[in-house]
Amino acid sequence: SKLSEAEVADAIELTALAKRTRKLRANGELHRLMDPFKGEQAAWMIVAADRSEAVVTYVHRLAEAHLPPMRLSGGHPSPLHLKLAGLDPEAVYRAVDGPAGEWRGDILMNVGLPYEITTDFESIFWHLKRV
Repeated sequence: SKLSEAEVADAIELTALAKRTRKLRANGELHRLMDPFKGEQAAWMIVAADRSEAVVTYVHRLAEAHLPPMRLSGGHPSPLHLKLAGLDPEAVYRAVDGPAGEWRGDILMNVGLPYEITTDFESIFWHLKRV
């Protein structure tokens, strides 16, 4: 079978991402953030030894009827949050891949990384680097 132009572009982008994060994924410290055997979500992250960067993966299987896609905060939708681990609490991290943003390490570990899920079997990947 042949790939469409969009599929070829996606494959090229994913290969480049894998190459950019290869050393980190091979040598970093793994943190399991959400247990895939205790619900419809799983999340893990790998942090560099010097805490200068991290990769975070979130996977959502089937939506649950009682789990709203977003919480309401002051009458306005606000994203869900994924609490991270192993970061430098004093550092500021920027997402260089994945949904854009910039956050302090202590916020990422105590409040969490904001995310939104809109469909079943959705996954999100972030590559965070210390600013």
